[in-house]
Amino acid sequence: VSMQQSYHPLTKEQRTKCHLYRDAYYACLDKHPEKAIAKDDQNKNIFNSPDECIKQLQDLEEACPESWVLHFQMSWGNERLKSKFQ
Repeated sequence: VSMQQSYHPLTKEQRTKCHLYRDAYYACLDKHPEKAIAKDDQNKNIFNSPDECIKQLQDLEEACPESWVLHFQMSWGNERLKSKFQ
């Protein structure tokens, strides 16, 4: 038995809603960047979703596929780290 979930493409309305929640989540992260980028035990940068952004993250997780949420989080973190070193 396959453990893969079946994939159903999002409708235009679902994508629009997902992107609106992504933008709200990004806005929250932008207000708390010092809490969103942390260091791990080996002093490497890691992404951390701040407590202040829990509501926005929950909305995002409800509206978007899990893989999109992970992609959005990684993209936000990578962009902030790039701009930090430019």
